[in-house]
Amino acid sequence: MRGLERRLIEEGWAFGRRRLFQPGLVVFLLASLLGGVAQSGGVLIAARVLQGVGGAIIAPAALSLLADTFPAGPRRNKALGVYGAMGGLGSVVGLLLGGALTECLGWRYRRPARRGQLSRVT
Repeated sequence: MRGLERRLIEEGWAFGRRRLFQPGLVVFLLASLLGGVAQSGGVLIAARVLQGVGGAIIAPAALSLLADTFPAGPRRNKALGVYGAMGGLGSVVGLLLGGALTECLGWRYRRPARRGQLSRVT
């Protein structure tokens, strides 16, 4: 993914950061939707790969958009600090919450398919 990120940074300079960020966000969101409705392991793995591609597009574009939006100095430093802190916090909370949900509900748990009905993958 690092090679893909490096290539996308170069594309961001050529085509514009926002024009690269928006399609990356769409790829990530559609891959998340695909992963949420996946009925097989292969589809879930493909969705996770697409999420990685979308994330590789979004990350450098978002960071460069922040650097362009805020002028150099304390405001930019604060914005970049918040960006980094939210990334770290999201990683920690995601792992802890995912582990707790998996422990309590089991890894086969699926969201309710209909109101009041729970479905489980067998």
